[in-house]
Amino acid sequence: MDRTDWIWRAVSGILGILAGLLIFGHPLLSAPIVPGTVILIVGILGVCFGLSSLFWAMKEGWGTAIMGILSIIFGLLLIGSPVVSVLMLVYLQAYLCIMGGFVTIYLAIKLRSV
Repeated sequence: MDRTDWIWRAVSGILGILAGLLIFGHPLLSAPIVPGTVILIVGILGVCFGLSSLFWAMKEGWGTAIMGILSIIFGLLLIGSPVVSVLMLVYLQAYLCIMGGFVTIYLAIKLRSV
């Protein structure tokens, strides 16, 4: 087990426990806040994943670059309008899964020929 940065992991765990307790303690107040927060987090992670995919596209090829660009676009859409994104998250996730599947198949075939 990696022992570096253990304090940040402990702080993250404590914050997660506190957030969970607040959500359990105030479910009616949490209902409108939690989905919007999750959308923002998913949007930020989508942009970060897209940027890292673009970085790896230099080594892997164009399939990874396409997935990176799509992730950045969807991440920015999620961040741009969280209210609409809550409604559209299911469709966006389905599209990303389908595109991710195609890219994964492409990379698997490419790796098989190496």
